[in-house]
Amino acid sequence: FNDFNSFAVVRNPWSRLWSSYLYSRYGTETTNLENLDIIKDQSNQPYNNPYIFINNDVSQNRADVADNIKNGFVKNDFNASNFSDYIDKVYDLFIRGASFEHYIYLKPQYTFVCDDNKNVLLNKIFKTNEMDKVLDWVYSINKDSMIKLRAKFKPRKNTSTVQTHYYNVYDDKLIDKVSKLYKDDIEIFNFKFES
Repeated sequence: FNDFNSFAVVRNPWSRLWSSYLYSRYGTETTNLENLDIIKDQSNQPYNNPYIFINNDVSQNRADVADNIKNGFVKNDFNASNFSDYIDKVYDLFIRGASFEHYIYLKPQYTFVCDDNKNVLLNKIFKTNEMDKVLDWVYSINKDSMIKLRAKFKPRKNTSTVQTHYYNVYDDKLIDKVSKLYKDDIEIFNFKFES
């Protein structure tokens, strides 16, 4: 592990929770509950998902990915009537001491990149609004002069059709609840609620 240049990109917890809510309610342009069976049926092509260990059985891989996506929707939905209700239900889980281990969209980000003592294990941590810094860092390592150009013209995937900025959907009560839910992420990665 130490021989590699390791990094992660982390997301502002308020933005991440808004995105999690939108994803659980509406899916994305390409991923929603209605088309998961289509994903399973396209067994002639590999479906590579970096979050899931991939074996060589293409049809099993597609089925596993589709099942994981479906489980994510189901576990993440909480039958919330609106965003405030969603935050309340997530917060209630937290207050009751529930583990977010099986809630991939809710699990604190530090748990992916830190040891048990909350020490960051990677060489670099970037924030989602620092993608130019990511590309500069990668360029400093591999000297690939086309990396920024490829990133600029590569089509975006897994984007939401709802483009409301997270700043516009929070009130003070919700800001405070997310601050408590993701206290460690906020401290370790130096996040703030900002527009």
